[in-house]
Amino acid sequence: EFSELYGVKGRITSFKPLYPPNAPDEWEKNALTAFEKGVKEVFEFTGIDGEPYLRLMRPMITQKPCLKCHAFQGYKEGDIRGGVGVSVPMKPYLAVRQKTTNTLITAHFFLWIFGLAVIGFISVRARNRAFERIEAEEVIRRSKEFNETILNSMKDSIIVIDVVDYKIVSANNAFLNLYQLGEKDVIGKTCYEITHHIEKPCDLPDHPCPMVESLKDSGHTTYEHVHFSMDGSKRYVEVTTAPIRDAGGNIIQVVHSERDITERKRLEEQLRQAQKMEAIGLLAGGVAHDFNNMLTTIIGYGNLLRTNMREDDPLVTYAEQILSSGEKAANLTQSLLAFSRKQILSPKPVNLNDIVKRMQKFLFRLIGEDIELKAILSKNDLTVMADSGQLEQVVMNLCTNAKDAMPDGGAITLETSVIDVDEAYAKARLFEKTGMYAVISVSDTGIGIDEKTKERIFEPFFTTKEPGRGTGLGLSIVYGIIKQHNGYINVYSELGRGTTFRIYLPLMKTKLKETEKKILPPPKGGTETILVAEDDRDVRELIKEVFTGAGYEVKEAGDGEDAVKVFVENKDEIQLLLFDVIMPKKNGKEAYEEIKKMAPEIKALFMSGYTADIVGRKGALEQGVNFISKPVIPDELLRKVRELLDG
Repeated sequence: EFSELYGVKGRITSFKPLYPPNAPDEWEKNALTAFEKGVKEVFEFTGIDGEPYLRLMRPMITQKPCLKCHAFQGYKEGDIRGGVGVSVPMKPYLAVRQKTTNTLITAHFFLWIFGLAVIGFISVRARNRAFERIEAEEVIRRSKEFNETILNSMKDSIIVIDVVDYKIVSANNAFLNLYQLGEKDVIGKTCYEITHHIEKPCDLPDHPCPMVESLKDSGHTTYEHVHFSMDGSKRYVEVTTAPIRDAGGNIIQVVHSERDITERKRLEEQLRQAQKMEAIGLLAGGVAHDFNNMLTTIIGYGNLLRTNMREDDPLVTYAEQILSSGEKAANLTQSLLAFSRKQILSPKPVNLNDIVKRMQKFLFRLIGEDIELKAILSKNDLTVMADSGQLEQVVMNLCTNAKDAMPDGGAITLETSVIDVDEAYAKARLFEKTGMYAVISVSDTGIGIDEKTKERIFEPFFTTKEPGRGTGLGLSIVYGIIKQHNGYINVYSELGRGTTFRIYLPLMKTKLKETEKKILPPPKGGTETILVAEDDRDVRELIKEVFTGAGYEVKEAGDGEDAVKVFVENKDEIQLLLFDVIMPKKNGKEAYEEIKKMAPEIKALFMSGYTADIVGRKGALEQGVNFISKPVIPDELLRKVRELLDG
């Protein structure tokens, strides 16, 4: 309005105008040039479009806040970046001056005053605008700082990605720390360069890119994804994406938030493995009892048959084949129970070095002449509480696998050592307890194991061998045995270079005393009376045959309740109880407790083909309880009975 009424024009100009109409005219160019030479103000009567004007201009000095918008033009703090001017039309005032000098002088005086007022007004207004701009910039700075503080306080790794070129425009501290990179190493790089170390987007049918899916769905998405650390190690992440839109609703950027779920995936895999083991364990436990009863009769009668044959009898070979097959079947049952961790162990202090030494000759025959067997034994004491037979099976299974991995020959190395597992080591390898562990390693120079196979290597019935070459139980059995010994097992492998299995068992604090091996005498018979309580008639008949053949008197019972009744009727004759643990009406332990009230000194031997957890719940594995597992071998049974009667 002021300009329209009086023709006064206020103007900001520069040699480098952001707005083209603000480019300087000739007079303004001269004024700007003068400012660069040190002139502080240009004031001149001149013409604009043929009309006389009074023009005033002062320089605009670049201040620090100005650099946020003008730094890209090359200005520095203190530079002159333009001028602020005002143009006042002089024609009306010159006309008045023609009429009267006094009026002209007075008019000029008031015009001068007015001009100063206008300049003052413009200066104040410009200053207020500058203050407003500074305040707005401060609000923006604080808002940015606030948002950065929120992002950097979050544990999830967050980046903002440009949708055009997939380049990262922002990253919080959690992301930088996760990938061990600085901000300058991340900003401007593509997301797939940082998270996958590749040169093109990672969108594949079986590996969808969360960024792409977010653009497709135009909304929030959550996916499980695989990223890679800077050292190349795989990490499982849960990625959540959300689009950022411009004023027109177009997606211009995507917020990408990732949470490391590697540990969760590992625990889920352990849970699945445990569930598989439990399922197989239930299956094994379901068949173990009946199967062991049948094996007891097969092996038992086979032994009796073989014992009563002459050495030159042509049927000896048949009898021995029956016994061999029975023993294999018994081993298969134990194998099923082994990887389900339900077999009954007989733990004793054993030295790992002794186990390796004892097995060397056998292993030489097992692996063949084209494979070299090396043993590197620790000089430390490696006493652990373990079932030596089960540990021998572990070593044998691992060596068998190693042999199969080297069809063209190679080397197997058995090495023992001691390790002090601290918290960091335990956490990295998922050990539940720290402390001293004895370690036995089985290494080969075979073909190695790839990552996918390594993830499933301990699964029951999983095998990479050709049909008929393996059952897939070997490593599952190893895993089950080690876990039942409260130990741990891990595997390290490189394709084409070989594999190493390391077994960790808690180290005992006391050393194993050297003892001479006892030569077992042949089983002796006797004339004592034994009460046999067994619900399986075939097993009961076999045991009766074994005992009577050795000179013993036998009283029979088909269940726990019947056993108590038979004992009451013959309590003066019976000197030993042989009870099955699980029987109808009363189990073996209950029947024994009832008989013990009548005869406190009576001796008892329990037997069972059930799994360790079931037998343990019935109290037959408690300290001081005499127990023998089915399938029962006649010589072992006679030796155990004689030992109890003589004890």
